Amino acid sequence: MREEYVKEIPIKADRSTIMNLLTDAHLFAGISGHISIYKLFDTTLNDFVPQADANNPGDKYKIAFLYQDESGILYCLDGVLQGPQVNSNSVTYSGHTCLLYTSPSPRDRDVYKRQEYSSGFFDLFKRKSFNKKAKWYGNMAEHILVKHYSWYLSKLGPSVSNNLVEISKASGDVNELIGKLRGLMKFNNTFFVLKGDDFKMVGKISNGDIVNAKLTMSGKVYVYREAIAKLFTLTGNAELKVYRMSSDDAIMAVVENMEQ
Repeated sequence: MREEYVKEIPIKADRSTIMNLLTDAHLFAGISGHISIYKLFDTTLNDFVPQADANNPGDKYKIAFLYQDESGILYCLDGVLQGPQVNSNSVTYSGHTCLLYTSPSPRDRDVYKRQEYSSGFFDLFKRKSFNKKAKWYGNMAEHILVKHYSWYLSKLGPSVSNNLVEISKASGDVNELIGKLRGLMKFNNTFFVLKGDDFKMVGKISNGDIVNAKLTMSGKVYVYREAIAKLFTLTGNAELKVYRMSSDDAIMAVVENMEQ
């Protein structure tokens, strides 16, 4: 069983605002009107725990999928949401894909959203009890997109933007995150923030190298080569965020200030 629905929605908000919404799993779930996240997967414990108890959160979430039958009685199905996987124009959660397109006109900052949805995501839509009780929704993919995502996203207005788009986010052991950072060296005009309990490093990736690096650690500031050398001495858990930006103007200041 598979359901799909594709629709373009003109959105007045800028692309980075939409990407930030869709790449935040809790916002993504909440806007759907049917998905509630109640636990995160902790990679150290290898188990799902309440959000505040996750020391090393992964990209899997325990969710409750809510729906009603035709008489209005509320039902709940248990499932797992995984993601996001972020590409240049798409955000994917376990087969639930949102494709983003910016208008070619430089004066028109509308963003179009196309969603391809498979009812196999969670495998919970295959259950006979769901198919019988939720039949009145019709195409559930269409319902979620038109009645929930479209309604919410179309109400977002234009906002002040620095053209900074988050393209990747990860948490865990700092050595693993440094490995992820190495994998990003193929990109240009890419910026990152690596933040731990007692340090924060910002930098730009250009032509396979980290440039303009700045590391603040234990009250001291290290820059350029010294910062990169100190990078490999960091320990503990941290969070890595990676951004793309269309202009170099004040980039380092913008990225650093975002993480204050």
